[in-house]
Amino acid sequence: STPKEDDFAFAGLDKRGYTPISRSDLLLQNKNEDGTENQKTLMHVMDALATHGALVVDLTDEGTNFKLALKMAKMWEAGKLFYDTLDSKPELESSLPGMQAVEEESRSLHAKVGYANVDNGELQCLETRFLRSDNTLLPKEARDILGIDATNALREAFDVVCDIGKDIVRVSVGASSAVSDAFLDDLEREPSEEDELRNNVKSSQAALLMANELMDDGKVLGDSSSISDLQEGSVNMSPHRLYRYTNKGASKSNDNKASSLSREILDSHTDSSFITCVPVAAVGGLEVFDEDTEYWYRPELMARKSWQKEMEARGADSSALFENVSGEGGEETQLPWHARYIVVIPGEFMQLTTRDEVPAAVHRVVAAKNKTFQLGAPILMCGRPGMKLDVPRYLGHLDLAGPLLNEVNGKSIDEIHNAMQ
Repeated sequence: STPKEDDFAFAGLDKRGYTPISRSDLLLQNKNEDGTENQKTLMHVMDALATHGALVVDLTDEGTNFKLALKMAKMWEAGKLFYDTLDSKPELESSLPGMQAVEEESRSLHAKVGYANVDNGELQCLETRFLRSDNTLLPKEARDILGIDATNALREAFDVVCDIGKDIVRVSVGASSAVSDAFLDDLEREPSEEDELRNNVKSSQAALLMANELMDDGKVLGDSSSISDLQEGSVNMSPHRLYRYTNKGASKSNDNKASSLSREILDSHTDSSFITCVPVAAVGGLEVFDEDTEYWYRPELMARKSWQKEMEARGADSSALFENVSGEGGEETQLPWHARYIVVIPGEFMQLTTRDEVPAAVHRVVAAKNKTFQLGAPILMCGRPGMKLDVPRYLGHLDLAGPLLNEVNGKSIDEIHNAMQ
């Protein structure tokens, strides 16, 4: 369907699955004392992802801790710096490599870095990855444009997002395994309450192990894993993309409508990731197809409305674009409202490892009307390419896993990724 303008777009409802979840609710420390997941957190995560296709995360825990949001604000500054530099020094654009595989470093043809400019600047994309050993940003030509501070800002934001992504996968996959009785000790008899408790605890523990070992956060596993033959590659497989796009060319589109209307920049699709984490932008362009309502849902609008509601409760200006907060050194600083939130979208690996409990979300990106440029900075959390999906280790009994998980059991992440294409 044709994208709607903000005033008419669907921004969710006043229900649990749409409202933002606090970052701290997802932490391991929030689990119950018996080792099971916090039920309120579990239900919130599963409702948002399985029912609506997106979970909004508040990095500030409802305005009580701004440390993570300040790091995201620096990431947005880095993205703006990159494109502002290209605008002021257009000759630098030719120094950037096109999208190219770094197979010799990554063990996978799917590890690409580089820069693309589509339709004379209507869509620009810098795809970055980090070397696992020393956090070096690729491509190096982008590093030269960004400089040290901006490059470090990208890495810090990447770490923030990856930690959240791994927690969400832990909760989701653990919930799926628990419901499937995947870790019951004895499948032949009716389980007791103690059996069910052990099943739930083991499901959460195995999901945590999977998130740490398979999801590529750009770090070296080393001694943190008991797997003797680590095949993770030297290049991080989770790309961080810096997009800039505009609606200036809408008048040339097939519908003959001028740029006063929104239009699709990236067509509807699913991602072959575990999850895709989308930092909420100043001008949102993300739309997720909500299977429950059958509407295109704008989670970034939901984040904005949540922020406005909080400002109104404080007696602050809800129409503002910034709020005054204490910086890292205690000084007062202006934080862009949107730096407080990220949107998490389930991908095809999430659908696989949750036994279809959480389907890969169909989503698209639209350019808003009358906007010169919009920025986007999604991180696609993929798997370490050579690591193997050991179903009994991560997901429990094979005979309860279903035919697809049995088929991919023991295959490498890269082999499974190739089969999904």
